[in-house]
Amino acid sequence: MGVRDRTSISESDWKVYKRIRDRAQDRYAQRVLEEADRIRQDGTLSVQDRHAELSRMVRERDKEMDWIFDTLRRSSAVRCLMMMRSHDLVTDEEMQSFSPDVQRASEIP
Repeated sequence: MGVRDRTSISESDWKVYKRIRDRAQDRYAQRVLEEADRIRQDGTLSVQDRHAELSRMVRERDKEMDWIFDTLRRSSAVRCLMMMRSHDLVTDEEMQSFSPDVQRASEIP
């Protein structure tokens, strides 16, 4: 029986997941900060337009971050891992830390 057939992942994969999830969350936050810097430094926009664009971007990224990371449950770990992978937030090397079942179950279609 594979991971997709169960409601949660093994304890050992859960420990790996929590560690990798933290790294992925840091990577996501770093990208948001870099995007904010690009908006802040965009001299083609007025100060007011930069502020509006920055506000919009932060709202969108917060929603996205909640969708990817807000749930810390074993039952949703594979789904969240798939989302992290689809946003290039998990390295191939990190994926090798998971059991073959989790690696297969979290493949991006």
